[in-house]
Amino acid sequence: MTAYPPIGELLAHEPPMRLLDAVTAAAEDTLTATAGIRSDNPFYIAGQGVPSYVGIEYIAQAIAALSGWRAWQEGTPIRPGLLLGSRQLAPQRSWFVPDEIISITVTSVYSDGGMAVFDGHIHAPGGQLILDARTTVYQPDDADSFATLINNQSTQS
Repeated sequence: MTAYPPIGELLAHEPPMRLLDAVTAAAEDTLTATAGIRSDNPFYIAGQGVPSYVGIEYIAQAIAALSGWRAWQEGTPIRPGLLLGSRQLAPQRSWFVPDEIISITVTSVYSDGGMAVFDGHIHAPGGQLILDARTTVYQPDDADSFATLINNQSTQS
């Protein structure tokens, strides 16, 4: 069994916005992670859990974890990225149930010049599909210029 670094070493997200708990599998173009549906989740609603539309954030964080895992393997810093959108978002139920451990798998289907498209799937314990989505992300080559651009935009608002 392969040991993976703690999720905090692969994601720039800090709690409470770090929604993933651990990486359970990774390869060049795919990653699987787990996340517990707990009351400390900022999207948690008592008695119901987490709305399934938050699944897009679980998928985005799994994509970021794949990028972070690649950087960890290469000994390079984690680079920022942007979630641009999602097509074919197909939830199979309305809620992630309290206390369940969900499994999030992302697979790269296209990548060119910092733009990438991923298929993402979220499953409940036992393998029941909860959500499918095709997600587009952007990760610039020059993280410093990107950070400057974002900071300049936020000060103009």
